[in-house]
Amino acid sequence: FPPRPVSSELIEEVIDGFSKDIFPNNFIESACAVCAQLVPQKLLSPISDEEYDENL
Repeated sequence: FPPRPVSSELIEEVIDGFSKDIFPNNFIESACAVCAQLVPQKLLSPISDEEYDENL
């Protein structure tokens, strides 16, 4: 006792993980083109005009 100081590598790993976790795409929601349900934007895949027909 006391515990050893934290290594620079661990500090870097924690900060990097935190930065990735708070990235805006992890919080922004958009509507699904199929069911219109709001889902995290990072889970959606783009859909082209050729694949989507509004007249159905």
